[in-house]
Amino acid sequence: MNISVRKSSSMRLAVYIAALVIVMSAAIVVTLLIDNPVGAVIPVIAAAIGLALLIRWHARNTTYICEKCGYQFDIGPLIDFISPHLPERKLLSCPSCGKRSWCHASTAN
Repeated sequence: MNISVRKSSSMRLAVYIAALVIVMSAAIVVTLLIDNPVGAVIPVIAAAIGLALLIRWHARNTTYICEKCGYQFDIGPLIDFISPHLPERKLLSCPSCGKRSWCHASTAN
């Protein structure tokens, strides 16, 4: 089964990651300019918010196809974050057949 992520979706992901890197860089510069140790948490907060938004976007825009039965399903952001994954695959339990397998990723419509 040859399932690929659409080019526009990949480009959008690259833009989101670039924006996250820019925001974190700006936060680091601001932290260095401020002489306050509390200001050191700014990059950590920026990274956490950016990562949460990125995971949420990925969970909303990706569906998975069970390797065992072919059932197509979505997962939530928490499962998307904590489940083991490879490029275009994720180890998940299918809600239809209940079996655990490396499900293929596909962009949601």
